[in-house]
Parts: sequence; structure tokens; C-alpha cells
Amino acid sequence: FTGIINLPRSGLDISSSAWASNDLSQTELSYNTPFEISGGDPFIISPPLNLEAKDLGAAVFDFKLSKKTDRSIYDFQLFYATESHRFIEAASSIIRARLDEDQLRLVVPLNFLAEQFPPVQVLEQLRLDFTHHSVLGRTPTSEPQWSLTKASIVHRDNLPEVLASSKNLIAHSKLQRPSKWQLTRDILSGLFKDRVFIFIYLLVILILIISFTQNYRGKT
Repeated sequence: FTGIINLPRSGLDISSSAWASNDLSQTELSYNTPFEISGGDPFIISPPLNLEAKDLGAAVFDFKLSKKTDRSIYDFQLFYATESHRFIEAASSIIRARLDEDQLRLVVPLNFLAEQFPPVQVLEQLRLDFTHHSVLGRTPTSEPQWSLTKASIVHRDNLPEVLASSKNLIAHSKLQRPSKWQLTRDILSGLFKDRVFIFIYLLVILILIISFTQNYRGKT
């Protein structure tokens, strides 16, 4: 790869310009520019990053909410484009957060990208989707007004500290390829759950051992 950036231990602040958007009141974003959701598929896309994946810790998004809303919970989905794919469902994370203050920090771990199999080599770009979520089965009547105040990439060594700073996080789940160890555990777990298969397998092995032993003794 060429033009790949090694993430410094201090992390990296993502450029405040060249953010693209979809179904938002602002088509081009910069930091501290207020925007509202204006359509059914709202998201923002970061400038190109081209970061080496081995030292990735997390993506951090800091927002300011400047308009009252009756939403108490909001769902987000973070997609990551890599050297092998663009934004796809199988390479994303789901985040649920509380909107109980006028500041919101989203911390989305990315350290697993270098640990999955096959490992990701380069993080090229990020896309953050704003997804709708009802409150106790009721459709909210007002949407918050957002301002992205800062976005950054944290080094993996600083991940625990940054995760502790995210007070709004309710839940986080990731969709991605498993690691080599996870694949092995999944296979073994599946085998051990099938007791009939294990019994038949061991029985066949035992029969083969007995047959081999008898043939060997017959020849001697």
C-alpha cells in the first residue's frame, strides 16, 4: 500500500473539512455547523483516512445537541471502509446512546479490525448513520439539532481510558468477520454440541484402531 499513515500514540484528529452527508440539512459539513435530519437515510462520511489498522483503538465522535427533542435514546451505525471493501453491513457497528444532555460522545472500538481473520490492513474511511428509534413504542415528534464538534481516532493503548469517558453509551455490538481463534472456538463448540456426531466419530475411530490392531497381530 502507498500513502498509508501510521497512527501516532497520541491519536489523530480527523480533518474538520470535507465531510460529506446524506439526507441532512447541510450537504457539506465542518465542525460546529448545526444540521438536522431531513430524510430517511441520514449519514455523514469522513474525509479519507488511510490509517494502518494495527494500532487502531476507537473512533470518537463528539456532538453538541442544540435543540430540544423528545427522543431519549438514539441508535447509530458506524461503517468502515477498508482496502478490501467499501461500506457494507457486514463491516459495521451498532451503537445505542442516551440523549439526556446537550453533549454526546460516541466511542466506537476499532481494535478488532486488525484481529479478525483475515486482518484488515488499512482503514480508509468512516461513515456514521443516524438511525431512528421510537421512545416506548411512540414515534418522537421532534428531532435534535446536531453539531459535530470533533472527530478523532484513538490509539489502541488509550482505548480503556477513552471508553470510560463515554457516559451516554447504552449498548454496542459489532458485525464483522471473526478472528482465527474465534473461528476455531466456533467450530469446536459446534462439534461438542452435537453429541451424536461425537459418539459416532469416536466409535468409528475405535473400530479402526481395533481393526488395525487385529490385522497387525495377524501378520506377526
